[in-house]
Amino acid sequence: MKELIAQDIMKADVLSIHADWTLEELADFLNEHSITGGPVVDDAGTLVGVVSTTDIVRNSTFAFKNVQGKKTTDYFRDDIDPAYFNQLIPSLAAQKGQDVTVRDIMTPMTFNVSRDMRIQQVADAMIRGRIHRVLVTDDDKLLGIITTMDLLDILRNQ
Repeated sequence: MKELIAQDIMKADVLSIHADWTLEELADFLNEHSITGGPVVDDAGTLVGVVSTTDIVRNSTFAFKNVQGKKTTDYFRDDIDPAYFNQLIPSLAAQKGQDVTVRDIMTPMTFNVSRDMRIQQVADAMIRGRIHRVLVTDDDKLLGIITTMDLLDILRNQ
């Protein structure tokens, strides 16, 4: 395992999310592909950020924070039974009629690693950044993605 580098474990088939999608389109996309987030691109295909279910929750939390009067937290538990995934994501999206897009809720920054970075360094970057995915790039070109699930898969198979 010490010899593995990012290129060895990354998924090269990266599903991109478009910045101008509505939250409903985003929720449908995440649900359809059973993923919790991904890189965001603009109309020209340029990488402009990253978005996840946490961003959807954060956006929805802001909308309902004052209405419900409950204390909100800065975390989201993602140990949800997959049977509920189809019901959860659409319910977290903003209410219909709002003109909220992915660009409005995304994180306009990405965590990138090089293809030859050792996986221990990749894991360190993810832990320090408290993130669930990093993008593998070379000269600003997106080559792949590594998620916490990819790292867990490697650990399990050792």
